[in-house]
Amino acid sequence: VREVDGHKLVQIRNPWANEVEWNGPWSDSSSEWTERIRHKLKHVPQ
Repeated sequence: VREVDGHKLVQIRNPWANEVEWNGPWSDSSSEWTERIRHKLKHVPQ
């Protein structure tokens, strides 16, 4: 768990993943990901 700018985040992986990808809050293309947060977490969208 990491806390950045008041947000507590944990990265999880779905081992049964299929073609359907999460597109809600904190998805790779969501507006919650600011450049500052991406940089602090070294996040690279997959």
